[in-house]
Amino acid sequence: IDWSKELATLDDYFYQRAQWIFKKLFEKKLAFLEDVEVNFCEKLGTVLANDEIIQTNEGIVSERGNFPVIKKKMKQWVLKITKYAERLLEDLKFLDWKEDIKEIQKKWIGKKEGFIFNFFILLENNKKDDNVIEVFTTKPSTIFGVNALVLAPEHPLIDFLVSEENISKVNVYLEQVRKKTNLEKQKNQNKTGIFT
Repeated sequence: IDWSKELATLDDYFYQRAQWIFKKLFEKKLAFLEDVEVNFCEKLGTVLANDEIIQTNEGIVSERGNFPVIKKKMKQWVLKITKYAERLLEDLKFLDWKEDIKEIQKKWIGKKEGFIFNFFILLENNKKDDNVIEVFTTKPSTIFGVNALVLAPEHPLIDFLVSEENISKVNVYLEQVRKKTNLEKQKNQNKTGIFT
């Protein structure tokens, strides 16, 4: 073993450069705090990556110890890689990787051409000015025919849009969805939902 090539994140050399890089990203507004849904394990007292959790019949558990994992929003540092989507996609051709791996990277980068429309919602029980549902479409001509909007289960306005007669059904549905891992949601091609 050639120990001269060892790299340890606790070395001064490593973490000083890591901090310097982060500081530069922060100065350019490419690193910022955001409320992000995470996999949180209370028993382990930490956030877990998607590959550290397992879907069981009882719900999501940690890979270490099979402890219950819940989805919850927490402040996390986020990097704005979308600013470099075009460059990242362009440089994939230079990588000596299998095509299916490159496809996974393309999906992760997630660049799409299209338009964003904002639907402003007036709510009696939520007096905030930012009651907005943002919609992305590749075909703006279809926006005039919109008669319904589909929201993700984690959308902040869900609680305010559900009618009294549908609240119990919606809560049951949301509980079922929250027990699924992101991977499980992506695998299932059948779209599900519930009327609010």
